[in-house]
Amino acid sequence: MQIKDLSLLTGVSSATIRFYEKEGVLPKPKKGANGYRIYPEAQVEQLKMISRAKELGFTLKEIKELSKMLFSKSLSRKEMAERLGKKNLEIDKKIEALKAMKKEINDALGGNCEFKGKLT
Repeated sequence: MQIKDLSLLTGVSSATIRFYEKEGVLPKPKKGANGYRIYPEAQVEQLKMISRAKELGFTLKEIKELSKMLFSKSLSRKEMAERLGKKNLEIDKKIEALKAMKKEINDALGGNCEFKGKLT
């Protein structure tokens, strides 16, 4: 399939697909006689996994590593669980930081901080 077909099936823009190839997140496809990229069906699932991992907060570097390991079948369930657990802890830390930021903003709105007067 061509890049436009892959884009339609996954909801990922052609430009993003090319970017992922350039960065090594997605393997570069073979090219047809006309010079167009030809993508195998397997890349639909791979691109969907990349998109989902991005939504879950994984960095492109992490996604690149996971993708290579998953699709080369060299990632065990244990390793995947460890990586997901690590990401879960990172998310917990971000949540705590966001809660602290929210409290500080609420304090500022209530006039209970170093800002002079209420922010309205």
